[in-house]
Amino acid sequence: MKSFSIGWNPDSIVIKLIGAFLLVMLPLCALSISITYYSSNQMQAEVERANESKVHFYYSHLEFELQRITGLVTEYSQDETLATFSTRIPIMSRYEVDSNLNNIYTKLKQIKETSPYISDVVYYVPEINKRVSAVVGVRDVTNEEWQSLLATMGNLKGALSKYEDELYLLRSNPYNLDRNLSPNFLLGVKLSSPELELRLKEFAVSGGSDITLAFGNNDYVISTSDQKPRLFPIEKPLNSEETGKCAAVSL
Repeated sequence: MKSFSIGWNPDSIVIKLIGAFLLVMLPLCALSISITYYSSNQMQAEVERANESKVHFYYSHLEFELQRITGLVTEYSQDETLATFSTRIPIMSRYEVDSNLNNIYTKLKQIKETSPYISDVVYYVPEINKRVSAVVGVRDVTNEEWQSLLATMGNLKGALSKYEDELYLLRSNPYNLDRNLSPNFLLGVKLSSPELELRLKEFAVSGGSDITLAFGNNDYVISTSDQKPRLFPIEKPLNSEETGKCAAVSL
């Protein structure tokens, strides 16, 4: 009976073919892996740039809207009907007072309809303890209500104010350093936190990361890191990682 054994023969044609195959395939495999890794990094970079563009677009859009709303508040605070109503009350009849309040209500509704970011527009007349709202209409108020709102004016170190966990743009005439003195009127635009949260969550979902929207000097923010975005004070400055996902809105 014969026995067969396979020995290592470096001159064998089979060994030479295997060596040639490996010599050709190993560089190709290495090149393929390098191209795949490079392409993956490029795609990730493109996705990140796209997400940054979306956040920048949202920030620019929101900043434009807030500046436009601020302009509306300034414009309507100089409107003849709103600006002179309080001073004309002593010479007006009851019918004229009610008619002017209805006209003011119509103007406030017009302001509200100009932007989805406006949830309400309010107008206080301390002279007769009245409040006109674009949502609920005309009602009586106490001094404490308008004084509390007036006391928050500019508390976010700018045009924006925070009152009862809501954001407002406020104007009073005249502007008194003593907040206990009654102004002729107080005009306020209440921003819609639900609308801000909704838009923020939409961009966060499409971008695949958390987004923090800071108002004023980073005093109050809306963040998607919570299950339900909410308005809350920042107890410490945002670090570099957080500011990468943060859009600061200052007016």
